[in-house]
Amino acid sequence: MRIILDTSVLWNPTAVNLLAETGDDVIIPTVVFAERARQFRKKGYSVRDLRIWLSANQFEIESMDSTMAVKYSSEITDDTAWNKLSRDSLIAGHISDDDQLWTSNLDDFIEIGVPPANIFQV
Repeated sequence: MRIILDTSVLWNPTAVNLLAETGDDVIIPTVVFAERARQFRKKGYSVRDLRIWLSANQFEIESMDSTMAVKYSSEITDDTAWNKLSRDSLIAGHISDDDQLWTSNLDDFIEIGVPPANIFQV
């Protein structure tokens, strides 16, 4: 099993510590990396600092291909819903059947169609 992280998990020290105990591969989707890099820069840190932190925690940044990009996002045709859910739908595109998404934002991922069995709420 792989654990796919939503950006919200990276703000939760308890969850980050728990990840180390699982022994599972921890995946940072490209969108999560971009969101966290922006947050790091806003706080005065560099993107390099973020890469060092992710590496120290053995978190792997995973690129997105076109199949992942449309897996959930292509079903969101309403512009208002897209404005709210687009990043979450792109993050969810990284989830395979045996993966688990860790998030504190359960409702949005269920709304875009991620099976609840693939979500762990932190």
